[in-house]
Amino acid sequence: MNENERRCMTDAKEREGYPVNVSEAPMRVAVYLRVATMGQVPIRTEDLIRSYVDKIQRKKNWSFAGAFIDDSGQKRDRQEHTELGKVIQMCEAQEIDIILTRSTTCFSRYTGELIGMTERIRALGVTVIFERDQISSEDPEFMRMLVHYDNIAKAARSLL
Repeated sequence: MNENERRCMTDAKEREGYPVNVSEAPMRVAVYLRVATMGQVPIRTEDLIRSYVDKIQRKKNWSFAGAFIDDSGQKRDRQEHTELGKVIQMCEAQEIDIILTRSTTCFSRYTGELIGMTERIRALGVTVIFERDQISSEDPEFMRMLVHYDNIAKAARSLL
């Protein structure tokens, strides 16, 4: 495959909303969600997990590495998000290549903390995909977009 063909394939895959690893090496993908359940697992959470697993299975070179869910309804401090801690441990053990999550707020509601955590994960060679925000830690504009999203969120909170 020449460089032009590879670029066209990459562009097409990127339009699907996922970063592209040009190699066809298998990628281990974990799902991380933070939900407010107040002690009960809602059906919607199960549906979300099922939809993420389906997305992972549709990708030729992706394999499911597990689903991790923290309940933010019972935990107020990131330190208590034990499932996120497990995901990071798996990243350190090189057992995950991609973390698929719903949004940046799953990792942290504070931009500085989010940037620090994402940089730590990126340094381990792991990509984080924030689906709802339609951004990936592989994007060269990632940090600028995070600051932009944070500014919008702060403005919205001030209106409430």
